[in-house]
Amino acid sequence: MEGTFMDTGDTRFAYCFDHGDLHVFQHEVSWCTAVWVSLAGTSSAEAMADKQASFGAARFLDQLPLEQQAELLAERTVEQRLQPGAKHAP
Repeated sequence: MEGTFMDTGDTRFAYCFDHGDLHVFQHEVSWCTAVWVSLAGTSSAEAMADKQASFGAARFLDQLPLEQQAELLAERTVEQRLQPGAKHAP
């Protein structure tokens, strides 16, 4: 799941553990440099169901087990580290 988006045309979904929110990336632009993971789904509801199945109720990174935190930090892509700015999905 990490590192590869579920691409639904022009919309991609990711959950950000720094902002504690679902991000929606449009037209292959990934603007968040924080710790996020790609989610499967063609809607916000499906993406959040995938997040729930993979990470439970954790909203922020420190609410995950230490092993899972380390894994997410290690798997951050270059794309995540280099894109300027951030905003939340509505």
